Amino acid sequence: MFVVERARALAALGEGEEAVQLLLGIVPRLNAAAPKDAARAYSAVADVFRKQGDIARALELYELAIEQAPVPDRHVVAALTAMAEIHEEQGNGDLALELLKRALAVRTGAPA
Repeated sequence: MFVVERARALAALGEGEEAVQLLLGIVPRLNAAAPKDAARAYSAVADVFRKQGDIARALELYELAIEQAPVPDRHVVAALTAMAEIHEEQGNGDLALELLKRALAVRTGAPA
């Protein structure tokens, strides 16, 4: 958990490459032992790639974050919302709307 937060801080300070290396280095160990933290790490890496303009990688990592999350929680909502924003920016309004509906369903506990 500390490494994830440290990497988020590095990314906020403009040290995206170092943040990515930290997060991708810890994810394999987290996948089995702490899937919730692994999901957060994937999402943090996705945020860095999104800021760097690597949208394809960001979307892929947001998907991994959602898949890895053991239960749908606020981090899943954040990943779905980020994906929706990306798709809206790319002119994919229908897909953005579907992702926002999924995020709302997770947030309210309704079936998606």
